[in-house]
Amino acid sequence: MMRTRTRIAAAAATLLTAGMLAVGTAGSAQAADAQPTRAAGTVSVAEEGEFYGDYWNRNDCENTGQWLKNTGQYGHYVCEKDWLSGDWNLYVYN
Repeated sequence: MMRTRTRIAAAAATLLTAGMLAVGTAGSAQAADAQPTRAAGTVSVAEEGEFYGDYWNRNDCENTGQWLKNTGQYGHYVCEKDWLSGDWNLYVYN
């Protein structure tokens, strides 16, 4: 048999989870409506370039991109910060 404290904690956790899910779905519905439209002809780096790899810091990303350019493997590169993970993503172009 569950103790009273355990039952209260379990009920509180369930309510908290349900509340977070309700707020998350309402928030995502509003966010979907509020997304700005892109101007014709503009593309993000991720859509246009080929993802090569991710790096812990910008210096490593830049060094790898420059090396790929100097060796003639790619024409140019872009290092872009991934704000969710904190990594630097390297995109390459021919």
